[in-house]
Amino acid sequence: MSGTRTGVAQAKLSQITVFPIKSTAGMHLNHAFVEELGLLFDRRFVLVDHKGKFITARTQPTLTLVHSALSENGLHVRAPNMPALEIDKRAFGHLYLDVEIWGTQVSGQWCHKDYDTWFSDYLGLPCRLLYFAEQSERLVKDRQTQVAFADGYPLLLISQASLDDLNERADESVTMDHFRPNLVVSDCTAFAEDSWKTIQIGEVRFSVVKPCSRCIFTTLDPFTGIKSELNEPLNTLQKYRKGSDGQVYFGQNLIALNEGKISVFDKVEVLEYQTPEEYVNHAPKLRSTALVDQAHQWNKQHTQVLTCVAVIEESHDVKTFRFSCTHIPKFSYLAGQYINIEVNIDNKPYKRTYTLSSTPTRPDLISITVKKLPQGKVSSWLHEQLEIGQSLVAHAPAGSFHLQKAPSEAPLLMISAGVGVTPMLSMLRYISDLEPSRDVVFIHAAKTQADLLCRQELSFFQSLLPNLSLHYFISREQVQTPALNPEVQAGHINQGVFELVKDLTKCTAFVCGPVGFMAQMKQYLLAAGLPSSQYHDESFGQKDGFGGNKKQLNILFDSWDTYVEGDNQLTLLEQAEQAGLSLPFSCRGGMCGACKVQLQSGEVRMLSDAALTPDERDAGVVLACSCVPQTDLVVSQH
Repeated sequence: MSGTRTGVAQAKLSQITVFPIKSTAGMHLNHAFVEELGLLFDRRFVLVDHKGKFITARTQPTLTLVHSALSENGLHVRAPNMPALEIDKRAFGHLYLDVEIWGTQVSGQWCHKDYDTWFSDYLGLPCRLLYFAEQSERLVKDRQTQVAFADGYPLLLISQASLDDLNERADESVTMDHFRPNLVVSDCTAFAEDSWKTIQIGEVRFSVVKPCSRCIFTTLDPFTGIKSELNEPLNTLQKYRKGSDGQVYFGQNLIALNEGKISVFDKVEVLEYQTPEEYVNHAPKLRSTALVDQAHQWNKQHTQVLTCVAVIEESHDVKTFRFSCTHIPKFSYLAGQYINIEVNIDNKPYKRTYTLSSTPTRPDLISITVKKLPQGKVSSWLHEQLEIGQSLVAHAPAGSFHLQKAPSEAPLLMISAGVGVTPMLSMLRYISDLEPSRDVVFIHAAKTQADLLCRQELSFFQSLLPNLSLHYFISREQVQTPALNPEVQAGHINQGVFELVKDLTKCTAFVCGPVGFMAQMKQYLLAAGLPSSQYHDESFGQKDGFGGNKKQLNILFDSWDTYVEGDNQLTLLEQAEQAGLSLPFSCRGGMCGACKVQLQSGEVRMLSDAALTPDERDAGVVLACSCVPQTDLVVSQH
């Protein structure tokens, strides 16, 4: 079947990218020649370790920071803190070495010892550079066509509309570079490419052979090599692009049916269609494409300089700091999210995370509300040193704790303690602007009445919002005039207070405060009948890494007869690999289940268990790629 469909007739090629060295940064081209192996120059080089296994950014993320440019006789390569490298094909030797690519042995031409030294110095481990040359051969699975060092297929295509659709749903925006496609198509509907079977671009006809399964590589920021704290975009893709095999899919793998030239702006003609794969969608849209575009304005730069325009004293130890940004006329974020700030104190860099207390409905400025902690280096600096007109560096807003986690019409229950009120302020300010009829019960705990932040503003909200109910609990002083302050009670929040909520089973609950406080509230709420899927919490203050303070642990890989002195920072898979073990894996993002192992004893922190069945979870099966040891462990093969 050939012809056109709605959203496809005007589709055109908008970007062409080649990746000369596997896992390194790509080069954008206006024109490219397509051959059997894919785009000319694409993934013709690969790095291998001392065992002959290929090296990728899945385990060596700084590879994404290596950039190449085509030269007359090879490549010009550059990387952070390294001298430029000229790779000259005329210097290649005649020796061929085997490299294992996803279980297949491929013969690659060894390039030169000087190139090996350069990459070994950069990565900090011994490696060799190989080239897919005349004597190299590798077939696409179940097909009689060749592929070089790409993962499985010669070419990858994604539409811009598909990326836009993802960013409208994800907690953290990503760029097309996260997915490393060779071809980007614009002017079509989201996931139109899923229904294409044969297409023509320029002089070349392509077969669309299968959707592309995605792995942890996509969570690496291509500009910094740093993994997403929110595991995006895999976290969102799992909710609406997950196949029956447990893999998540984004983009389409292609095979060229003939050789020829393609160019940016070439029309994409769909010659034949196919029935697309159907995916269950549990990822509602959180924002519009316009807001995504604004967010990218910050994300692409990664950090922005924010200028303080106001300092407001909220209480004796809490201040609100408001910021503007010259390069961002409108800030885009979700009510409840946070920003990471960077400051320099006594010539030492410090990073801290603070929840935004401002509302995205008033996007000209953003605010953080900060409590001065006795031993808080950064909070003390903010309180004592930051003045109007001064600046600091910040990363784009992020975080999965936000108002859009609740269905648009659901009644809300907000519970906070201390400075954990800040995301609630952002949410309530949003609601007062856009959802004045929404049912909200807000319960806040503080030590004294003087510690009740923004109480006057909250009372004003109560006059504006007919369905807002406020309740305060004071733990360290008597409430002198309860008749004048009926919403203020002495003591701690107790389970009986939830009788104030009309129908708890229909509420979405947001809880923010100290870890112990949140654990207690969760216990109360679930016991009172709140469905666990409707509970969301967020610990205020600085966000730690996987394990907080580093702690040494003992790990026995029993089936591999290997004992490791490990820690509570790296995943179990990473620590196994550091010990030279070859545990099975595929996606490295907790999606596919290839890395299942049996936990015989000890405790781990699970980053993802999406690929496990309930029976496997109960039996102590864990995903090596997505768990971090918390105590001494004994693990065995599953």
